[in-house]
Amino acid sequence: MTRAPLPLLSLFALVLGTLVLSAPAPAAADELDDARFLRQCVETQLKAGTAKAESACLGLIALPCTDAGPSGEDAAAQEQHETACLTREYDAWQVAMDEWWPDLLAAAVTLDARDDRQSASADALRQAQRSWESFATAECGYAAALWGRSSYRDVSRADCEMRTLARRAIQLRAQIGLDS
Repeated sequence: MTRAPLPLLSLFALVLGTLVLSAPAPAAADELDDARFLRQCVETQLKAGTAKAESACLGLIALPCTDAGPSGEDAAAQEQHETACLTREYDAWQVAMDEWWPDLLAAAVTLDARDDRQSASADALRQAQRSWESFATAECGYAAALWGRSSYRDVSRADCEMRTLARRAIQLRAQIGLDS
């Protein structure tokens, strides 16, 4: 019987621990359906590149939802509805990203195990994600601040959050399989 080298077993334990600790909370059925819809779009469009996937898939949930909302007579109700629609799509992108993340992290760990020169890609990926999260928070805070005390600031923040997360999710999904 051949045993795996100790460094590979340690690496496997690290990956397994990371996946268990970072497992997303269960999503509601609607979020799963929305996320499935977005994932199908990305998988289909990504063959033509990330820009094509972004242009085809961003807003697939929020735009029809917004169009089905209240008329412009009640601005407050319309803004609340737009924010809810954007949040709904944001939540779906978050579910999709949570599903893609373990595969991307596993690909980075596999790359690290295969090539000593790449031994830091999993750590670099985690650091990049933490930095991206800080950037997204600051960027969308700025987008909201541009509206001052206007009630539209919530819509602006929700729009920024959805678009920023969607672009990141698509970017990360495009990287899965690069270790092949």
